[in-house]
Amino acid sequence: MFKKFYQKLKKKNLFFLTGGLIIIIACGFLIIFSLTFLIKNINLVLKPAPPENSSIHFNISEAERLFLQDK
Repeated sequence: MFKKFYQKLKKKNLFFLTGGLIIIIACGFLIIFSLTFLIKNINLVLKPAPPENSSIHFNISEAERLFLQDK
């Protein structure tokens, strides 16, 4: 049955049929790859930034001693 089907098709039509199928499969792969890439990037953007640990410590008593206020 398949031999009859392929014998009826010309080589040019068979070339276009296989080429079209390959292009459709490649487009499907690229669409899925781009969507997963987009989802990963959206997750990175939506992820909250980690709190920054500041190394600056304020010493109030030392600051009062350095900057004396005259009343």
